Amino acid sequence: MNLNVSIKIFNKEYKLLNLLMGSAVILIGLVIRLFLFSYISGDYTEFLSRWENVLRNEGFSSLKDGWYNYTPLYMYVLLIIAKLPVYDLYAIKFFSVVFDLLLAFFTAKATRRLNKQLNPLIVFSIVWLAPTVIANSSMWGQCDSIYVFLIVLSIIYIFADDSLKAMICFSIAFALKLQSIFFAPVLILLFFLKKIKFWEFFLVPAAYFLSIIPIWIAGRPLKECLLIYKGQAEGKTAALSINYPNIYYLLLNDAYIDLYKTVGVIFTVCVLLVLMYHILSKCYENGFDNDIILQTALVSGSIIVFLLPGMHERYSYLVDIIAIIYAFTRPKKYYVPLLRIFISFIAYQTYFVYGMYFNYEILAAIQIFLIYDAVMTLYKTLNEKKDLA
Repeated sequence: MNLNVSIKIFNKEYKLLNLLMGSAVILIGLVIRLFLFSYISGDYTEFLSRWENVLRNEGFSSLKDGWYNYTPLYMYVLLIIAKLPVYDLYAIKFFSVVFDLLLAFFTAKATRRLNKQLNPLIVFSIVWLAPTVIANSSMWGQCDSIYVFLIVLSIIYIFADDSLKAMICFSIAFALKLQSIFFAPVLILLFFLKKIKFWEFFLVPAAYFLSIIPIWIAGRPLKECLLIYKGQAEGKTAALSINYPNIYYLLLNDAYIDLYKTVGVIFTVCVLLVLMYHILSKCYENGFDNDIILQTALVSGSIIVFLLPGMHERYSYLVDIIAIIYAFTRPKKYYVPLLRIFISFIAYQTYFVYGMYFNYEILAAIQIFLIYDAVMTLYKTLNEKKDLA
């Protein structure tokens, strides 16, 4: 049997070998996820299951009260799930798994934009089978694949020089998850490079405002609707980092919380300002391309999750996915996504077993190396002459 033949599907030709391999990879990923579907996390027990019960018993009108701290956009999804004749746990996880698949497909597409010689099936397989991607949706029941999928779409549109669609995707991501703000430095850089129009930034608050209109109509005060993210950011915690191995595990993670929390935010912003200033100066001098945009996303995202207080176990999800794209533009940097996903997976396990079993100081030190490595690579790239994008 010749597996090298091409098959036409919807007017596009695909190698039979690739179709069979892709189907096998998808099937393997689904089987692994199905085995994990029965796991009940603490977040499901304490929050999601109780929220589903409220939504099932009291319906849409219950959203007028502030018993939840997720964004309205995701609460609407939970409301739909609550009305379905299926087990809540499985429905929540299945919804996220759908976006795992979309994330894998479009991450491969984004990578192909930078590396035309690449077989996208390889990237698809790595994302779809990544342990953190699998655990996040099918074990934990979290929805990080949804907002990261939207940001990957935004990256694709940026590469295609379609700023409007890029900002629409980012705006929806922001309306869903606050952590999408980790991509904001790239968008600000592109604004100063005249790749994003000023008025397009107004899509971000507009999308969020549209998302809160239903719960506002239901009766929740407008001020509460607008300040949901503020409440999330100001939530009381017993540590500066919630099981994510960043700089605060090299300091005193459970001391000077209120003091360091404020100082940490200011310091992170200052570091990003210096970084953006240098990148912008070099782009004006030597030009820029999509590779610089990708590297900026990796460096700025890595710095944010390492320096910013209040990071949870899964907040490096976006950086991990960007690291995969990055490695396929620089094969010698294969260790970057490996180490990043390893660090995140250890953080996940700390949550699952309700205790730390790995030395977080070592993980934090590895992150310092990864940041240094990414910064130096970006520095070398910025000093190369580019054709203006």
